[in-house]
Amino acid sequence: MKVLTQNEVIRFLNRAKEEGCYELFLLELVTGMRRGEILALKWSDLNFTTGELRIERQVNVFNGEQIISEPKTKVLIRTIILPPLLLQILSEYKETVDSE
Repeated sequence: MKVLTQNEVIRFLNRAKEEGCYELFLLELVTGMRRGEILALKWSDLNFTTGELRIERQVNVFNGEQIISEPKTKVLIRTIILPPLLLQILSEYKETVDSE
């Protein structure tokens, strides 16, 4: 496994901004969440006051169809605390999208 250098991470995130998926990849890099967990998030899973993010669903692909389900094990259902800067970025992003 190859770990990205700080400069590579910065270049990656700059490119993600250009492509419109900065917040998705930043959340993945900061929290270590799996992509399927991130894709299943709803705004109601995030408490902007406390910074708590509840992870209780994931997206899987079966026969070309996306299915939202609980994680395979109960241990993967968890709450994490997001850092203030990430909360601010997500709060600003929420204002620009019309999605759950």
